[in-house]
Amino acid sequence: MNRESFLELMTGRFLDGTDVKSVSLEKRLLKSVGDHIHHLFNTKQGSLSHLPSYGIPDTARLYRGLPGSLENLKSILTNLIKKYEPRLERVQIKSLPFDPLNMRIDFVLQGYLKSGGAVMYSAGILSNGRATINYHGRAN
Repeated sequence: MNRESFLELMTGRFLDGTDVKSVSLEKRLLKSVGDHIHHLFNTKQGSLSHLPSYGIPDTARLYRGLPGSLENLKSILTNLIKKYEPRLERVQIKSLPFDPLNMRIDFVLQGYLKSGGAVMYSAGILSNGRATINYHGRAN
C-alpha cells in the first residue's frame, strides 16, 4: 500500500511543505490521502484532458441551487473519492449547516483506509470554488 502519492515521492514534500521523511510512516498515509482529496476538490472538472471527470463541477451552479443542491454535491464528492482515491473505502460525507455569511459549505468526510482503520477529514468549499481539507485523526 502506497503511503505517499507520486507527486510526494517526486518532490519529497507534502502540500503544506512538510518534508515527507519528517512524518511518521502512519501519518504519511493519512496526510497523503488528505492532500490528494485537496487536489481533487480544487481541480475544476474537465480541466485535465486525460481525466475529464477528475475534479468538482462548476461550484457557481451548485451554490445557486442551495440548499437543494447540497445532497447532489455530497453524492458528487463521494463518487469522486471512490473513483480517484483508491486508498479509501466506505466513504461517507455528512454536510454541516451552510454558512451564508462566509458562503461556505462544510462537510465531514469519514472512511476506512484499505490498509486498516477509520479516518476523518473536514472539507470546506467556498463560493469561488476553492476547497480546504483538514485531517482530524482516526475516527472512532
